[in-house]
Amino acid sequence: MPKSSTCSPKRSRVRPMLFLDKIEPLTKTNKLCSGYVNRAQEILKQQHPMIGGLNCVTIGGTLEYPKATEDKWMQVIHDGRDHWVLVAKGFVQPEHVKVV
Repeated sequence: MPKSSTCSPKRSRVRPMLFLDKIEPLTKTNKLCSGYVNRAQEILKQQHPMIGGLNCVTIGGTLEYPKATEDKWMQVIHDGRDHWVLVAKGFVQPEHVKVV
């Protein structure tokens, strides 16, 4: 895994994500940082290109993500303290938003 980089798609619809945190081996003593979350979202976007959202988590400081236009949409958001939250739309009930 790269230490720190800008992820560039290889001619796909995946938007590049900027890693502000270094990606190092995840252990019991270090916290889940934006680099890990961005990388996981990038993998999900590559495997499921029809799911919207999955934007770089570092743009979420103002909670102003692009409008969801796809039928299914998800985004990981940091709560500003010590937790990550998943917001998803269209997976169980089409018009409901779920926060986990």
